[in-house]
Amino acid sequence: MYKNYLYAIVAGIAIGLFTIYVLPPEFELFLWPMMIVAIGYFGAKVNTKSYFWTGFWYALTVGISITLTHLSLTSDYLSSHPAEKHQITNYDPGLAPQLVLLMAAPIYWLILGGLSGLMTILWTKVNKAN
Repeated sequence: MYKNYLYAIVAGIAIGLFTIYVLPPEFELFLWPMMIVAIGYFGAKVNTKSYFWTGFWYALTVGISITLTHLSLTSDYLSSHPAEKHQITNYDPGLAPQLVLLMAAPIYWLILGGLSGLMTILWTKVNKAN
């Protein structure tokens, strides 16, 4: 089971790099549903007592990995995301961009985790029906 968390970390790093260097920011909204469905699918494959929490923790791991990737490459991230850069500099010019990114990240993690947990339950029911 811990091997799955390693896969989640690698997936998060890959998604973080993908959103920095490949995917334009205006298309990131389409990436979220795909991540939720994929995390739910893989979470449903694990034999566990609580499918919701399995999907939740996998999603949280992916989200933290994405954030750490963005934080480690902040200048590249902000150069490819001009709207976020504008928001960060207008929020409080005295704060480090990494801190501002880190302040918002847990909200995204919880949303991703909750929706992925629900999707894991849905995938479990679909798998049992087949």
